Amino acid sequence: MGQKAYGWGWRLALALSLVVVTVLTVTPARADEDEPESVGPYPGTVSQQTGYPLGDAVRRLEKAVRSNGLTLVATVNSGGRGATGATVILVSSSDYWGRILKANQLAGMEMPIRLYVADNGNKTAAVIYRTPSSIFALYDSPELDRLSGELDQVFAKVVDDAIGE
Repeated sequence: MGQKAYGWGWRLALALSLVVVTVLTVTPARADEDEPESVGPYPGTVSQQTGYPLGDAVRRLEKAVRSNGLTLVATVNSGGRGATGATVILVSSSDYWGRILKANQLAGMEMPIRLYVADNGNKTAAVIYRTPSSIFALYDSPELDRLSGELDQVFAKVVDDAIGE
């Protein structure tokens, strides 16, 4: 009996190993170089590489947030460098927030929206965020869909103004 169980255990481990290797070797589709890459565990998460170090990318984003009529709620730094260096920029808009609350009171908890800036460790950083339309899609509201579509364009412009060439 022990030998049979041992044999099944090896077969199961081999089968699981083959599944893991197969999953790990599948290469995800990449966005064109001029398009943001879709990343993360959630749909609507985009990432754009910058040619700027973390601090410069953060300052440029803060400036672009303000110049696009949004409110910079807070900037929170991890304090790390390289693989542990990251900053979260919390962005809101009184106008949009009021309209979102009017469309769905509970959806107001999704504001402010986060821009995550990660140090790549090679004197460049990446800007990662979830599109407002992906955040508010959970509420299944045509009015929120319309508002978040507008916000998608605003956030794309903020990122483009900050890191676009």
